[in-house]
Amino acid sequence: MSEPTTYKQASQDPRWIEAMDKEVDALNANCTWEFVKLPAWKRLISCKWVYRIKVKADGQVESFKARLKKSLYGLKQASRQWFSKLNKTLLQLGYTQSKNDISLYIRNSSTGIVIVTVYVDDILLTGSDNEGIVQLKSVLHAQFSIKDLGALHFFLGFEIGIILQGSSQLTLKAYSDSDWAACPTTRRSVTGYIITLGSSSISWKSKKQSTVSRSLA
Repeated sequence: MSEPTTYKQASQDPRWIEAMDKEVDALNANCTWEFVKLPAWKRLISCKWVYRIKVKADGQVESFKARLKKSLYGLKQASRQWFSKLNKTLLQLGYTQSKNDISLYIRNSSTGIVIVTVYVDDILLTGSDNEGIVQLKSVLHAQFSIKDLGALHFFLGFEIGIILQGSSQLTLKAYSDSDWAACPTTRRSVTGYIITLGSSSISWKSKKQSTVSRSLA
């Protein structure tokens, strides 16, 4: 499945037409523009449609994305203005912005903690305060045109989850071995070792010996 490069190509596929309609509807809902007459001494800022197929980590198609570029997302002020509005909203709700990462917000209360992570226009919510998370979602829905995707499974093309299983046998083990005169040029032996903690390797190395071994003893 290929991505169209022109509006004419995209207009032949109902999936891309739907994606473009969603984009225009979102821009209208956010009052992005105001129709005015173009003064004779002013020049229009050109724009174009850009089409992308968003896929999941397993390669399945997640959605079709159509974006008007240059005059909207291309303005250098656009992302800053959006983030400034989001930042103001979160601070008013009592969230603290991290000094080490400005895209990380935290709020502690008697009912628990809520952590907010922002990546461009994607927002992740987590924490132990379920009531606080519900309240924040309600405020964000009122302030912004957002879509709640539910529990986190995929983010930026990565599958999110706990892969490693716990083990009660957390034992530290070490293994070592060497060959004998395996190097055909120098006749030096190679020694190697590996150290494991539980079922995971934590250190390993293989190195040619500095001297020539004349026997296995």
